[in-house]
Amino acid sequence: MQVTMGVGLLSGSALLSIFISIYFVLFGNRSKLLYSFIYCQVLIFIWSAGYIIEIISKDFQIKYIGVCLEGFAICFMGIIWLYFSMLYTDNIFAQNKKLIGSLFFIGVTEYIIILTNDYHGLYYKVFEIDRIIYGIAFGINLFLTYIYVFLSTFIMVRYSLKKIGNEKKQSIILIIAAIIPIIANFLYVSRKIKFDFTPVSFSISLLLIAIAIFKYRFLNAIPTGVRKVFDTVEASIVLIDNNGRIVSKNNSFIETFNEYKGNTVAEFQAYLKRKMIGDIYDELLMRAILQGTLEPVFGEIKVDIRDGKVFRVAIQPLLDKFKRDIGRVVSFTNITSYRELVDQLAKKNVQLTDTNEKLKEHMLVLEELAVLKERNRVAREIHDSLGHTLTFLIKVQEGAILDFGHDNERMIESIKIANKITRQGLKELRLSLYDIMPEKQGANSLFEKLERLALDFKSSGIKIEITDECEDNYINDDSSQTIFRICQEAVTNSVRHGDADEIHIIIKINDKMLKLFIIDNGKGCIEINKGYGILGMEERVRKYSGNIVFGSDGESGFNIKVEIPIGDGVT
Repeated sequence: MQVTMGVGLLSGSALLSIFISIYFVLFGNRSKLLYSFIYCQVLIFIWSAGYIIEIISKDFQIKYIGVCLEGFAICFMGIIWLYFSMLYTDNIFAQNKKLIGSLFFIGVTEYIIILTNDYHGLYYKVFEIDRIIYGIAFGINLFLTYIYVFLSTFIMVRYSLKKIGNEKKQSIILIIAAIIPIIANFLYVSRKIKFDFTPVSFSISLLLIAIAIFKYRFLNAIPTGVRKVFDTVEASIVLIDNNGRIVSKNNSFIETFNEYKGNTVAEFQAYLKRKMIGDIYDELLMRAILQGTLEPVFGEIKVDIRDGKVFRVAIQPLLDKFKRDIGRVVSFTNITSYRELVDQLAKKNVQLTDTNEKLKEHMLVLEELAVLKERNRVAREIHDSLGHTLTFLIKVQEGAILDFGHDNERMIESIKIANKITRQGLKELRLSLYDIMPEKQGANSLFEKLERLALDFKSSGIKIEITDECEDNYINDDSSQTIFRICQEAVTNSVRHGDADEIHIIIKINDKMLKLFIIDNGKGCIEINKGYGILGMEERVRKYSGNIVFGSDGESGFNIKVEIPIGDGVT
C-alpha cells in the first residue's frame, strides 16, 4: 500500500514537473532565472522517474538504470537549486563563472563515481534487487547536497530580511520551498519514514514557487536582471502589478517617501493626495497611477516632503511579450532645483531687461570709441605713408634747387621724380582714408616694395641695402604690410632726424621667429623721444605679440630690432 502510494506521488510529481516546465517554456520571459527554474523541474522529473523504476523493477539491469537516473538528479539538484537562489537574489557569486563551473565539475565527478561503482564500490557496497547498501561516496554526495540546500536557504533568508511588501512575501514562500526538501530527506535518511519523499518534496517546493509566480508574478513583472540598476538610479521608482499591488520599491523611493508604509497603489494615491501642495490637481496623472495606462503618461506634482519637493512623474506601462498588461512603472524625478532655477531666471529676466536698456546707452559710448579708434588708425596710416612721401619729396626738391643753373637736365629729372612721388603719396593717402589695403603682397612683393623704396631714395643719394634671409618661408599679407610700414617709417626717421645716407635692412626667419634689423649711419642720440612714428611701430608689433627695441650709442647710428612670433601672423 505504501509503495503504491509512493509511486502515485512520484508519478504526480513527475507529471507536475513536466506541466510546469512546458508552461514556462511557452509563456515565461527568457532569462537565466527562468532557465534555472526549468532545470530544477527537469531534475525533479528525472529523480521521480528513476525512483519509480528502482521501486517497481524486478530486473537487475532496469533497476540499475533507475538508480543511475536517480543518482544524476541527486548529483545536480542541490547545485541547480543553489544557482537558482543566487540568481533570484541577484547574488554576485551567480556571475562568477569559475565558481559555478567548479560546482558543476563536482556534480559531474560525483556522477562518474556512480557510473564506475563496479570498479571501486564507493557509492554503494551492495546492489541487489531487494536491497542496496550505500558507501562513502553516497554520504559525501548527500552531505554536499545538504550544504547546497542550506546555502540556498541562508541566501533566501538574508535576502528576505531586506525586503518589504510583496517581495518579502515572495522570499518567505521561497524559503519554505527550500526547507521542505531538507526535512523530507532528513526523515528518510534518519529512517523516520521508509519511503524517500525527497523528489516529491522538491516538486512541492517548486509548486510553491509556481504559486508565487502566479500570485506575485515576480518572474514576469520584475526581471531580476535589472534589480541592481533599479536600486541605484537616482529617481524614485515603484513597480505596480496589474492587481494594484506595489511589487517593489527602489532605495531612492523608500528614502524619499519614508512616511509611506503601505503596499497597495490605492493607499499610495491617497498618501499623495494628502501631501500635494497647490491648487493644481492632475486628474489624468493620478488616474494613471491608480488604474494603469496603455500609453506613457507624464506630469508634475509638488509634494509636502522636506520643505516641499517638485517631482516630474512618468508612468510607463509594463507589457509581456504577448503585449498583455502586467503592471506599470511609476518614477518620481526630483526637479525642485530645476523649478527654483526657473523662478530665479524669471526674476533675472526682469533685471536683464533693465540692464539691456543701460547697455543701449553704453553702445552709444562704444560707437564713439570705435570712431575714435578708426580716426587714430587713419592718422597712423597717413603719418606713415604721407610722412615718408613728404620726407622723400623734400630731399628730391633740395637736390633740384642745388642743380638749378648748373645741371638743368638733372634738375628736370628731379622734378619728374618729385611729381611721381607726389602722385604715389596721393594714392596711398586715398587708400588709407578708404581702409583699402594695397594689393596682395606676400614675401616676394614685400621685398619688391623694399627694393622700390631703396631705388626711390637712391636718386637722393641715400643708399639702402636689403638682406633677405627668409629662405622659402612665406610671410602673409597682413604681416608683410606691417613689416613694410615699419621699414618705411624707420627709413623716413633715419633721413629726417638722423641725416643718414646709408641704411641696412635685414629680414630673417629662424627658431619660429621673424626678425627684422634696421641699422643706419646717421646721427645718434642719447635719449630716444618716442614720437608718433615710433609709437605707431610699437603698436603694429604689439598686434602680433612681438617685441621691438630701439638703440643708439649716442654718437652715431641708430638701430631697430623687431621680433614677431611666426605663429601670430607669419607662416
